[in-house]
Amino acid sequence: MLGFFVVVLALWLAGDAIAALVLPIVPGPLIGMVLLLGAFVLRGGVPASFEAPAAGLVGHLTLFILPASLGILEAYDRVAEGWARYALVLLAGSLVTAVVTAAVAGGLLNRRRTPPSRRPPSRPPAR
Repeated sequence: MLGFFVVVLALWLAGDAIAALVLPIVPGPLIGMVLLLGAFVLRGGVPASFEAPAAGLVGHLTLFILPASLGILEAYDRVAEGWARYALVLLAGSLVTAVVTAAVAGGLLNRRRTPPSRRPPSRPPAR
């Protein structure tokens, strides 16, 4: 479990370093997660030792909303001035997320189904 957190934090730090040096417009943690995804793709999958800690982290994912919520409260004056723009961006982002999620899920489900040419022939029911 410690190895999982060391890898995640190391890639987070690497993402922050890349963002500071090369891509200041992209958040460092996002770059770190892309690096983690790339490592999993190169490795051919997620290590079994990562599954339990990742499930525990995802189980408490709502705790990560708290810092963002506090940041919004801290910048309440700016949010109050441009609430319509923020609402539009939030709605558009949610819509894009829903469409992309549906497309990816549909594509994965279609890949998972066996093509009809490879299915065994159906037999009539026995009497």
